[in-house]
Amino acid sequence: MFTDNDELSGLIAQMMQADTLILLSNIDGIFTGNPADPQSQLVKEVLPGTDLSDYIQTEKSSAGRGGMQSKYATAVRVQQAGIRVIIANGKRDNILIDLLQNKQNVPHTEFIPNNGTN
Repeated sequence: MFTDNDELSGLIAQMMQADTLILLSNIDGIFTGNPADPQSQLVKEVLPGTDLSDYIQTEKSSAGRGGMQSKYATAVRVQQAGIRVIIANGKRDNILIDLLQNKQNVPHTEFIPNNGTN
């Protein structure tokens, strides 16, 4: 049983032994505070075992069910299974193409996959 699309996509990525799972949000990724706060910074890379739970906002958008909590929980689980996870802003034009062709210039949070040594 699953509770939302993030969790379902994570289960499918694991079943298919995917290389990468991209989770789209209404913001660029995980921030060190409220994304609207100019002092808050985008977390660009998350290594296995890194705990970002203090940074996760509990609010949900009007269009979503799980919010960033769901994306973070799914990303950690899928990362532990050895799959790269990217959280990016689905409101950006051409976001998937840009992530595939020019990822370094696209704001996002990337979970580096567990290689089995952690």
